[in-house]
Amino acid sequence: MIIKKEVRIRDVIGVIILSSAIILGLYLLITFLIGIHLDKDIYILALGILMIFILSINIIQSKDHLKYMYTDFKIKVNLKEIGGRYLNSLVINLGIEYLLVGILILINASFTNKILNTSSSKEILYTGSIIINSIKVVMIAPILEEIIYRKVIFIRLSKKTNKGIGLILSSIIFGLSHAKESMFFAILFGIVLCILYLKYENILVPIFLHFINNLMSTLILLGSLGKKSSGATTFVYQGSRSYLIFGSISTIIGLYFYIRYINKNKAYLKIDKNQNNKTEVKYT
Repeated sequence: MIIKKEVRIRDVIGVIILSSAIILGLYLLITFLIGIHLDKDIYILALGILMIFILSINIIQSKDHLKYMYTDFKIKVNLKEIGGRYLNSLVINLGIEYLLVGILILINASFTNKILNTSSSKEILYTGSIIINSIKVVMIAPILEEIIYRKVIFIRLSKKTNKGIGLILSSIIFGLSHAKESMFFAILFGIVLCILYLKYENILVPIFLHFINNLMSTLILLGSLGKKSSGATTFVYQGSRSYLIFGSISTIIGLYFYIRYINKNKAYLKIDKNQNNKTEVKYT
């Protein structure tokens, strides 16, 4: 097993500061000295790519190491499990969304119409370049977030405390970094991603599930572009019942399989005091 450098949380903060400074410098140079005005999304995309590059050279020690990670991923990955985790996450996400919509309609239907027809998640794609924003969401986010939240924060917190606490705290931090309407789902999703990392000992596995989730979400949002231009959706008080029923059923079913999956894999969260440090540093 290949032993790698251990990236610390403060290292990630340093990478963020360094990358931001470099991109800011490029922005000032291109905008004010050269006189070329580029869309801000391009700079954000460049920032993500630069952060991934800097973090990767601190994690991946050689071409052989990268090759090992990919080969190990192909051998270990269980597509049935990945597909099941995606479908489970989708059911939970839909259930929570419908429950929230139903509750909001009961409280104030007009307010619900206002906030739901200006969804922040949709605005990401509706504003600026769809291609650039899609690349950020589908390609950059899964890689960068898995390196930061699973490979660094989760492992570091697990080392300082234990795997269970590290899993919970890193998933909460992961959830807080997302939009408020998807925060709870992101926390649950983060827990599954941590378990996959523990189970397969390869960061490419949670990256793959994260990629599938973001890809499907983006395709759904892109498919709704035409609906947005055709007019706003109107939610009425009388329709709250159907949202509450569907939301409750979906949430219950989703949480049942979610909890069953955690129980099935809870052995990976057990603490082995003799092997704990060794186990943490061998993850790829």
